[in-house]
Amino acid sequence: MSSYAVAASGSPGNDAVVRVYDGSGDTPLATLTPFPGFAGALSVTMGDVDGDQVLDLVAGKGPGDTPEVVEYSGAARGRWTATRGFS
Repeated sequence: MSSYAVAASGSPGNDAVVRVYDGSGDTPLATLTPFPGFAGALSVTMGDVDGDQVLDLVAGKGPGDTPEVVEYSGAARGRWTATRGFS
């Protein structure tokens, strides 16, 4: 099954989120808040980061805050590593 991610910038009082959908029917699979308290723009991509043949999600903060990147495992549907300090 293929899937895709859509990033939604936050607004005052609303964190930026990433929504992951099933590519074959647009069924929602997950809504993630990779950076609680961050309401700016996000950059997202999907790819097999860990070599398990399942798409993983990588999200990064846009301008306006400390640079940060987080990776989510598609197989576990949970955050498996957080890497800080990328700009």
